[in-house]
Amino acid sequence: MVARGEVLLDPSFTYAEGNVADKRIICLSESSKQPSCVLVPVTKQQRQKLAVRGCHRTGSYFYIPAGESQCFEVNTWVQLDAADLMLSSTIERRLTSGSLRSICTIKRKLVDEIVLCALQCDDFNPLYPGFM
Repeated sequence: MVARGEVLLDPSFTYAEGNVADKRIICLSESSKQPSCVLVPVTKQQRQKLAVRGCHRTGSYFYIPAGESQCFEVNTWVQLDAADLMLSSTIERRLTSGSLRSICTIKRKLVDEIVLCALQCDDFNPLYPGFM
């Protein structure tokens, strides 16, 4: 079972452009309560994003400054516009096989802030099963 707020490392994450790389992703829903888990990737690349803590509706991201969470030692942007679903059974299978690895769990208060932010963003689908 993957907990809400659990940070996973996916060493074979496939970007929309087809590139494959290591990527940290956060589970925003409880996998034991739904057949699918809402996952959002994070990045340490600022590019054109603001480095101001919290929700950024324009751009659909949530910024976590370095050290605020034990899971992120560097400045981190949660990419809410890139949310996706993965079957809970697929997550469990990948965790068992080692092709996905649990690295830590962020605190509930921070997860709640990210979820609230996601619901305010235009590029996030609030109808994901079990999201709330």
